Amino acid sequence: MKLFYPEDYKLDLHHWVVFGLSVVTCGILSAYFKSDFALIVFSVIFAVLLALSSMIDWKHGRIPDLVNLLVLIFGLLMVATTARENWSHHLMGGLMGYFGIRIIEIAYKTITSRDGIGGGDSKMIGAVGIWVTWSSLPLVLVAASFMGIAMIIATNVARRKLRRTSHIPFGPSIALSSWTIWFFELGEQFL
Repeated sequence: MKLFYPEDYKLDLHHWVVFGLSVVTCGILSAYFKSDFALIVFSVIFAVLLALSSMIDWKHGRIPDLVNLLVLIFGLLMVATTARENWSHHLMGGLMGYFGIRIIEIAYKTITSRDGIGGGDSKMIGAVGIWVTWSSLPLVLVAASFMGIAMIIATNVARRKLRRTSHIPFGPSIALSSWTIWFFELGEQFL
């Protein structure tokens, strides 16, 4: 198993634009909420990693393990430096996110003999759970599901015929909902 597929993933100009916008937006909004410097840095890293995973999943239909591993590692570092008193909530978020989606993934494959959720998605949700804690993970999943449904509707409206076997990347929905929940939780702490 490869952690990253460099021959497949080339960073084009639009990737760097998204990274730049993520960094600037995150910095401005975190400063607005008067977050401490460590949370601003971690928020920027989280935004960039989520943007990267979204772009790769959208284009290639998979989320590299390396990106998910980085989300996990920086999430653990964030907990260790800024949220030590709630470490158990963050750990439960990671475990519940990963194993909850893995169980659904295995059950779906057992029932239908097809893949329905990619392994990268369950790893991503587990890594995101470290950031948002177990109590916010349901919000992330519900928001991501609604975004995924909206993507399906938009694709059908654009007259691209979807079949039951069509691949629809879930990573961008997970990333956007995760960042949104993280950002609002951050704002609640400092408003």
